Amino acid sequence: MHKVLLLPGDGIGPEVVSATVQAIEALTDQVEFVTADAGRKCYESTRRSMAPEAMDAITECDAVLMGAFAPAPDIRDYRDPEDEILRRIDAKAEVRRIKKLAPSVGRAEIDCYIVTNRYDAATVSEMEDVDGITRQARMQYHLCRRAFETASVIAERTGRRRIRCITGGSMFAMTDRKFSELFRETLDPQGMELSDGTMAMASRWASEGRVDFDIAVVPEVYYSILGDGLAAATGGTYLSGEMAPGNGCALFKPSHGHAPELADLNCANPTGSLMSGSMMLRYLGLKEEADTLAEGVTAAYKRGYMPKDLGGDVGAFDFGRQVAKYCENPF
Repeated sequence: MHKVLLLPGDGIGPEVVSATVQAIEALTDQVEFVTADAGRKCYESTRRSMAPEAMDAITECDAVLMGAFAPAPDIRDYRDPEDEILRRIDAKAEVRRIKKLAPSVGRAEIDCYIVTNRYDAATVSEMEDVDGITRQARMQYHLCRRAFETASVIAERTGRRRIRCITGGSMFAMTDRKFSELFRETLDPQGMELSDGTMAMASRWASEGRVDFDIAVVPEVYYSILGDGLAAATGGTYLSGEMAPGNGCALFKPSHGHAPELADLNCANPTGSLMSGSMMLRYLGLKEEADTLAEGVTAAYKRGYMPKDLGGDVGAFDFGRQVAKYCENPF
C-alpha cells in the first residue's frame, strides 16, 4: 500500500485534484490518500500556511499530490507551502512532461521532458537605492548537478538519449556558461547524445511546434518560459503535469496556477492534474495503472469531451468522470 499526502490547494485546486483522485481510486486500491489543508485559505483561517499534520505526514508518505497554491502574500510570517515541501523532501530537481495528448488537441507532435535545478539552486537578492535596484544571484553547483543526474535517470528509465542543455546564451553569460560546463562534466561519461542550445532557439522551436531533443535541462530562470512556450504548441499549460523527486518522497502537481476567477464554476480543465497523477503512479511502481490513466485522458479527448479552455463545454467534474469511467473499464 502506498500512502499519498493530498493537498487540494487554493482556487481550482480542489476541483482538478478531485478528478485525479476519482480516477486513481477507480484504477487501484494500492493508494491510500491522507488529506490535509495548506495554502492561502488555510493561512487565513489558522494563521498557518500548512496544517501541522500535513508537514508531519510528509515523512510518512511516499508522495505528495497537490493542486495549486495562491502566490505567497507579502506577509512576514507566511511560508510558501510548496517551498516547505520541496525543502522537507530535499527535492533533487523539478520535471515537467510536455506531450500532445490527442489529434484534436494542440498543433504540434511534441513529447519531451524539461528538467531544472531545484527551486533554491539559485538565490536572488535585491537592494534598492535612490537610482534603481541592484540584483545579485548565486547559483549552487551541487544542486545543478542533481538536476543533470535526474535527467540521466529519466533517460535511463524511458530509453531517451538526446539531452539538450538550454541557456540564455549571453543573458547571464557567466552563469549560463558554467551551467553548460557542469552539464558536460556530469553527463559526458554516460554516453548520452548531448547538445547545447539557447532560449532564442527554443522560442523558434515553440513557434514552429517542434523540438530536436528528448530531454531539456535548463536553469530555473528559464524553466517556466520554455515549458509554457512548448505547452502552448500542444494545447496549453492546463495539459501538463510536473514532479519533484526527493529522498523517499516526491511532489506531483499540475503546471498551471490556482486561477481563482474559475474556482467553483466547474469550468477548469483537470488534465494537468490527471497527468501528474499518471506520473505519480509510475513513480510508485504502478506502471500499468499509470499508462491506463494517461490513456483515459486521451480517450476522453478522442470521444469529444473537450474542456472549456479548449473551446468545448465540458466541466472539470464531467471530464474527470469520463476518465474515471475509462479507468474502471478501459475501452
